[in-house]
Amino acid sequence: MPPFFKKVSRYRRIVAVGPRHSGKSVLLASLLDHLRKDPARFLRTTDEWIRHQVVPYPGDFPALPLDRILKEASEAALWPEVTVKPAALRFSAQNRKAWKRDLVLDFIDFPGENLADFLGQGDFQAWSDRVTDLFPDPLDPPSVEGMAQLRKAESENASPESLAEIYAKVVVEATRRGRYLTTPASLCSRVFETSSTSENEDFAPLKNGNRNRNFLSKFNAYQECYVRPLEKLIANADALIIPIDVGWILSGGPSVLRDQHALLSSLGELLARLDSIWARLASFLGRSFTPVDDSKFPGRLSSIVLVATKIDLFRPEDRSRLEDLVRALGEPVIRGAGFHGIQVLYTACSAVRSTTDSPSADGSLNGFREGKPVSVTPPKIPERWPDQWDPKDFRFPRLDPRIARNGLYPPAHIHLDRVVRSIIEA
Repeated sequence: MPPFFKKVSRYRRIVAVGPRHSGKSVLLASLLDHLRKDPARFLRTTDEWIRHQVVPYPGDFPALPLDRILKEASEAALWPEVTVKPAALRFSAQNRKAWKRDLVLDFIDFPGENLADFLGQGDFQAWSDRVTDLFPDPLDPPSVEGMAQLRKAESENASPESLAEIYAKVVVEATRRGRYLTTPASLCSRVFETSSTSENEDFAPLKNGNRNRNFLSKFNAYQECYVRPLEKLIANADALIIPIDVGWILSGGPSVLRDQHALLSSLGELLARLDSIWARLASFLGRSFTPVDDSKFPGRLSSIVLVATKIDLFRPEDRSRLEDLVRALGEPVIRGAGFHGIQVLYTACSAVRSTTDSPSADGSLNGFREGKPVSVTPPKIPERWPDQWDPKDFRFPRLDPRIARNGLYPPAHIHLDRVVRSIIEA
């Protein structure tokens, strides 16, 4: 028989946001699998959980395809598809002791490309100026050529439809080259979804943007429909997880590094302005002075975890450098978080371990590719981000994920537990 008074759970709303290929979906899938199978061991706690489960998120987001991700990884050695839309799941655990609080964790996965939509802080002209400053990167010549074509068409008073088409083509092609700076983020769907029908939302950055009522109207509608809800989601979260794939950035080149820095800068700017006395009051009063479950009230962002991912693909002696590289890249987040006392934490992990360290001294790793055993030697990584480098010097292996097919055991990992424990203990 259930108790007459329901216990108020210890609750965290956790939003994971990172650009494609950062390992975000794998991180969440592995983390949730560990929690549902052995939470006490994973969290290193002495609490006795008599019931624990992963259930649908009680909100508007569709479910994160946890079982599909794990099944495809274990049976077909497939890494998950790119995330283009938000998804979520809830983990709940009931404590055996009546005087101890239960645990409820909501995990929300949303695409990091959406962070580029925060550029300009909701003003079309400011967004246009930021994109014009950031996107045509000299180290990515096609982007320079494409934006020059856009400027030429603008000077010739081309139609809004033509301008939008030119810009969309430039950004979509850059996205296919691996660049992160995709804004509006809806353009991502044309690369990763064949059923995209978002052409009517297109707008382009212009020198005199606010004079173009067509684009100004579309920009404002896009902000209201897509960007504001995501800003609110971050503002009402308790914690953010930001995965960063150092290997992908090094193999992509300086332009990808600049894109990642621009995304983190836009997040830092958002952090600097999202907090308000009314938001603090609503969270504090709701969660501190009511017998209603904490999940019914907005959170107040208190911690951000910047995570270097896929560390099993690096030489063992290089892994200690990853946190320093991430720390340097995350400086805009630290600056934005400092306005409101948000704690910024750093760690490095592998959510699914696909290699084992070789006993040889050459830094080689053992793994599997298409089901066959291989030995690979990853490139050495620098102690700090270089000014320029040749991406060809940083080709990291793509190996099969190693997950038990019987489904009884969660994936082997490296330090994944640190991510969630740092949030719960904060």
